[in-house]
Amino acid sequence: MPRLSLGSSLARWGARGLLVGLAGCVEPYAPDVVNAPTSILVVDGFINGNGITRIKLSRTVDIATTTTPPAEKGARLFVVDDTGQQYALIEKTGGSYQSDSLQLSPARQYQLRITTAANVVYQSDAAPLKVTPPIDDLNVGVDGTQVQVRLNTHDATRQSRYYRWSFVETWLFHTPFESLLQYDPSTASIVKRAVSLYTCWRTERPSGIRQASTVQLSQDALVNALVLPLSGRTERLQIRYSVLVSQVAETAEEFAYYEL
Repeated sequence: MPRLSLGSSLARWGARGLLVGLAGCVEPYAPDVVNAPTSILVVDGFINGNGITRIKLSRTVDIATTTTPPAEKGARLFVVDDTGQQYALIEKTGGSYQSDSLQLSPARQYQLRITTAANVVYQSDAAPLKVTPPIDDLNVGVDGTQVQVRLNTHDATRQSRYYRWSFVETWLFHTPFESLLQYDPSTASIVKRAVSLYTCWRTERPSGIRQASTVQLSQDALVNALVLPLSGRTERLQIRYSVLVSQVAETAEEFAYYEL
């Protein structure tokens, strides 16, 4: 997983008249889906044929709910191949499950089987294992006020065709003010701060989805593909910045799902 580091009045009235006309035509519409059950199992993750498979289970909530969707705890998860071989996933934290580091055969087909704590069984369709080619290289460029992280990758076997990327960003920043003193309750006095709070690090996993396809190309290769655009004014680029880029080869069905 490569890492990249970087130190008129009439017009106004006309518009208003149009808006008034539109507002008079608006009628409430409540689709049937509003009355559907809200507690639907959400499965987030994928089968990793060369490493650890991580799956997160949760439940949907009503759109008006402001709390975090509840985790699906106590489930039993297995990756199963077309010969019946099973690989267990263990719950590490509430609703988050992971396997041991796996080396799965690309000659087999695999599915995910889930049994909830309420003994409700779910299973995915069996699918071939996609072997992800490595990222050839990462580079960074500037386009106007935007800093762009780009990459090159290819699959000589032409079996990948669909690619998705995820990121872990880490950057160094300074607080707006430097605090040199702190209160010591044991002596009821102000003392010099032993640990500086001025220099800080932050790590985030962006939630956006970046993917690309080479289906329309003669070669299964991406050259200088834009995978992460950043504003040149963002705080994270001011001092020190690093990004870890992970690449996954997808099936056509996965690609279509994430394009929705």
